[in-house]
Amino acid sequence: MHFKYYFLYILIVGSLWGCTTRSGKIDTDQPKGLKTPQNLNGTLTINGAHSLYPLVQQWAKDFMSLHPGVTVQVEKNGTADGLSFLLQQSHGLAMSSRSLTIGEEESGLWKIPVAKDAVVPIINSQNPYIEQISLQGLKAEQLIRIFTEAETIYWGDLLEIETADAITVLTREEGSGTAEIWANFLWISAEGLKGQKMNGDEEMIREIQGNPLAIGYGNLVYVFDAETGILTDKIKILPIDFNQNGRIDPKECPCDSLMKIQRAIWIGKYPRHLCRTLYLVSQGKPTGEVTVAFINWILSEGQEQVKQMGYCNLNHTQINCALQMLND
Repeated sequence: MHFKYYFLYILIVGSLWGCTTRSGKIDTDQPKGLKTPQNLNGTLTINGAHSLYPLVQQWAKDFMSLHPGVTVQVEKNGTADGLSFLLQQSHGLAMSSRSLTIGEEESGLWKIPVAKDAVVPIINSQNPYIEQISLQGLKAEQLIRIFTEAETIYWGDLLEIETADAITVLTREEGSGTAEIWANFLWISAEGLKGQKMNGDEEMIREIQGNPLAIGYGNLVYVFDAETGILTDKIKILPIDFNQNGRIDPKECPCDSLMKIQRAIWIGKYPRHLCRTLYLVSQGKPTGEVTVAFINWILSEGQEQVKQMGYCNLNHTQINCALQMLND
């Protein structure tokens, strides 16, 4: 089993989408959305993924300030509920922290990428064994054991020390896109994840902050403070011993700042299985004037907010592909 996880340690260069212009060449020009209609009026409802909520909420505020006649309502209720609501109501947009399933696509859902994010394993920075954890980390098979076994696991079992301190395992609610990313990294299904279920990143962070023995996972925008670029109070990224040598080597040291981890994601140094694209989803390709104008804006001028809010930008080719898909 070890060889599967060693591959996560290799530097993976992110590939561009296979998208071309009508001339057959890759379009790397500066992305430009269509000009927004003047005197735009209407209401747009968006709900779904916790991970995308802070960014979409900021986009909504900025867009409404530019277009006083528009109201954009944004709520977070998780990817699964957002997509379910979209299927039932067939209007508005859903925020999704994962790609669509075949069944969802067959039901008529349509997605467009808007930003990138990553999931990181986290513990309490005041864990009583933090020094040892920082030196040796945890191996991939230990993480699998933690998140799949039903019986209680103790920190001493993993660190090979005498202690009766049990690990408090935290996972995300059913249907969470973040849980799916974490499960894929562990080579299991999201349904196989064990632990106390947390409803969203904010609850996950609070629980770990209040429990030095807890372990979980979260999205960058909640693990780091986007304004300062430093880790959220009492939160530490768990180091993983990818090459199984019993210690954390320099290349395995987790990034301690948002800027460093954003850079690692951009150049492909962060494990591919923990990186993901975030989407806005509609019932069919959107045609509403407000909806189309909003998506065009966030894929052009709105992209300036992505990095400032703690996310990672799409590259120019990806954005141009998305704009072509929306407007053709």
